[in-house]
Amino acid sequence: ITKNSGRLSETSELLKNGRTIFFVVNNTGKIIAHPDPQMVFSDNNKTNLKIVDDWKAANFKSSVSTSFEIQENGKTIPILGTYGTAYIAPDKELGVMAMVNEDAAYPSVGQMYARTIYTSVITILLASIVGTFLAIRLTSPIETLAAGAKAISAGEFARRIKVRTRNEIGELADDFNKMAEHIQQYINELRRAAEENRMLFIGTVRALAEAIDGKDTYTRGHSERVMKYSVLIAQHMKLNEEEIEDIRIAGILHDVGKIGIDDKILKKPAALTDDEYKIMKQHPQIGAKIMSEIPQMKRFIPGMFYHHECLDGKGYPLGLRGDQIPLMARIISVADVFDAMTTNRPYQRAMDTEVAVERIRTFVGTRYDGQVVEALVDALHSGRLDEVLKSYAASLDPVAR
Repeated sequence: ITKNSGRLSETSELLKNGRTIFFVVNNTGKIIAHPDPQMVFSDNNKTNLKIVDDWKAANFKSSVSTSFEIQENGKTIPILGTYGTAYIAPDKELGVMAMVNEDAAYPSVGQMYARTIYTSVITILLASIVGTFLAIRLTSPIETLAAGAKAISAGEFARRIKVRTRNEIGELADDFNKMAEHIQQYINELRRAAEENRMLFIGTVRALAEAIDGKDTYTRGHSERVMKYSVLIAQHMKLNEEEIEDIRIAGILHDVGKIGIDDKILKKPAALTDDEYKIMKQHPQIGAKIMSEIPQMKRFIPGMFYHHECLDGKGYPLGLRGDQIPLMARIISVADVFDAMTTNRPYQRAMDTEVAVERIRTFVGTRYDGQVVEALVDALHSGRLDEVLKSYAASLDPVAR
């Protein structure tokens, strides 16, 4: 494949098309194998290509890649070539040559590089997707378990952890669920016991209040009604459940101190003398002293002790003013006077509820708290005050009616 071979044009075409040409030469540079048979069997088939000259110059011992050029019609074709030696017998070396158009070779390398990059990116993406999927499958049960354990530790004992795995995480979730179930059962038992104790306590308090109210025909059921009115007022004032429960107990016990007042004074049908009134005014202190002996009852004492105080400071027993009077006592005070006005007493006939409320309103700012009175009005408009009165109407003594 030299200028003298007459076959350079065909070889050049192969090179231009990006084909790799393999051929074999002997140690004299004669072509003995070539893709073009005419190159082998031509009379002048020696080649003077640089790659062959380099092989011969290396004494047929090296394997080298080299770049060189061939000329055709005044045009230069860059060639990338390589050679190796095959030993078939002593002094019978054969050169195995390969040539490719350098311009065609490098784009192929670029394509291979791009293809490699593309394949690598796809592989990395697939690995990331698979890794993420496996990570989610692994971490999701752990996150579910952690969230459930946190909820249970926060007191959500009805919470159950749903982990659908059969490994150690699933077993741990089952153990948490069993623990939560046992705790929930225990708490339910405690709640039932606490509610039973609460009902027993309230029942005892009511029995005590009824025993006191029963000493006077005119005040029978008074403490129960005051309790209910107080609760209604507290509810319309949007107090919380704990505050309402305390007001409930303080309301039913507000007159417990009357147990220490002589029956002659309690049942006297006429107006009390000054001395008798002084004795009657002692019932808040008596009630507070009785309840102060019971630690669990101390939080109810303010409602019992201060329910006869007035905003203008003219009440008793301490003459407190305004916000110095506990809210519990201000509520019970309004409930107490409302019941006194709407039931028959030795000194007056029962008023209509609307009349009683309007009468109480005239004392707002002097005796009674305006917010408490308006909550009483709201309860009246809701119809719930009348329900309390009607429920007790049948139990009132004929004389009182």
